[in-house]
Amino acid sequence: MSNHDGIVDEARNPFACDCWITQPCCLTPHRRRQAEDLLGKTIGEIKEVGGNEGCYPAFVAIRRGFAEIKDGRLAKVPG
Repeated sequence: MSNHDGIVDEARNPFACDCWITQPCCLTPHRRRQAEDLLGKTIGEIKEVGGNEGCYPAFVAIRRGFAEIKDGRLAKVPG
């Protein structure tokens, strides 16, 4: 994986892919709403939702520190 800002390593961000890592991205209000709808879902459930509606919002939320994978599910980072 590349050396870019945010959490992009596959161990902590299972939705990471090289093409997304190289893009500068932020957690826009739209992506934040999408990510909030994914909270509590498993990695597999999020991957079933698909790229733009599931994996990408989850990737950005983890990358920017809004969410993390906890016990195999997307969880909001406290704070």
